[in-house]
Amino acid sequence: MRVKDQREKAKEALDLCEMHWIATDVPVEKIEEMRDELYEHLQEAIHDGKPVEAVVGTDPIAFAEDLAAPVRPRKSPSGRCWAWLPLKSGTRCS
Repeated sequence: MRVKDQREKAKEALDLCEMHWIATDVPVEKIEEMRDELYEHLQEAIHDGKPVEAVVGTDPIAFAEDLAAPVRPRKSPSGRCWAWLPLKSGTRCS
């Protein structure tokens, strides 16, 4: 496959991953970090003559989810995000 075609496939995979991360509540700073890292891996693969699938596999959305799962905030069964809030000693939670 031509380099131009691989670059187009890489952009498409990158965009699909980013859209998935946005849609599934991955924190913005993590999205930027993951997108930059994925971009570098895709460019390296293209430079080495490897197909985009060598990086993201045949299902870019599944690949994106595998990367997102560990960095996405965990939610409680009610759908609320779990978070630890710093409290001063003697402060009442209400």
